[in-house]
Amino acid sequence: MHRKSELLPRQTHWITVGILVALAFFPCLNPGEFLIDVTFMLFHYAYLALCWNLISGFAGQFSLGHAAYYGVGAYTAGVLFMRFRLTPWLGMLLGPMLAAALALAIGYPTFRLRYHYYALASLALAEVMRLIFLSWDYIGGAYGIWYEPVLRYSWIDFQFTADHRVYHYIMFAMLCGALLLTWKIRHSDFGLRLMALRDDEEAAKSLSINTLTNKLAIAAISAGLTAMAGVVYAQFALFIEPDSTMSIWVTMDMLLPAMLGGLGITYGPVIGAFILIPISWALRTFIGSTLQVVIRGVILMLLVAFMPDGLLQVVINRITRPALIRR
Repeated sequence: MHRKSELLPRQTHWITVGILVALAFFPCLNPGEFLIDVTFMLFHYAYLALCWNLISGFAGQFSLGHAAYYGVGAYTAGVLFMRFRLTPWLGMLLGPMLAAALALAIGYPTFRLRYHYYALASLALAEVMRLIFLSWDYIGGAYGIWYEPVLRYSWIDFQFTADHRVYHYIMFAMLCGALLLTWKIRHSDFGLRLMALRDDEEAAKSLSINTLTNKLAIAAISAGLTAMAGVVYAQFALFIEPDSTMSIWVTMDMLLPAMLGGLGITYGPVIGAFILIPISWALRTFIGSTLQVVIRGVILMLLVAFMPDGLLQVVINRITRPALIRR
């Protein structure tokens, strides 16, 4: 049975918390709107990596279609605002509900199957939705939804174009909330059941664990949280279209930080995002988006081949192995 530990040195926890606090107060230095946007995206992808880690890291159900839930959240807020002039805050409620329902609909038949059927089904779901949205004129089709800014600063309309620091702090609060939820799940009976079915599903069933119910529960939670990030991104960018919200590369931006940091580890996705996202931004800036995509693909292959459990798990193994040898 494959088991993962989280016996990190105390310094790792404090380093992670210290980085988060430093980035939280970063706007107080008046670094300029561009750098504030960079930290916003850093929080954004760290949050998404945590959401993806809930289903793929804790429950072992590898998802390749989380972009579908992200797109549902973004388009729910966009359509409600542009078509019906309803506050995007309603999208923060309705979007996660729709995404959770979609996750249950795709998970109920596929979680009963073995091997990689869920991964393939989730990938197909995101791609089919992307193609449908590309040709759906009511929601803008390939042209997408361009927001018409109502005010430069409005809490009701969720628009803060006059001060991007508000987006920064909203995303920071969401990241802290997702990190706390991840920690709570990781150390709860629910989390133990998830990790049991991840490590050995047959053994979990022999212990009277309802594997289907637990899979569906974490899938709905993960999808709903992912949709919330889609809502915030729509308000931040004031523009959404299918390729930027539902493509496989959106899912890649979620899974790569989680895989780099460590699957099934509380801090893993956050640390992975803090390492990978600045590198991705630098590559996109200096060598272009096309070659940057190729490099990300190479990083994924190297991670799968040489570090499948992530960077933090390598650190944990090096810490715990000497202790085990002494015993």
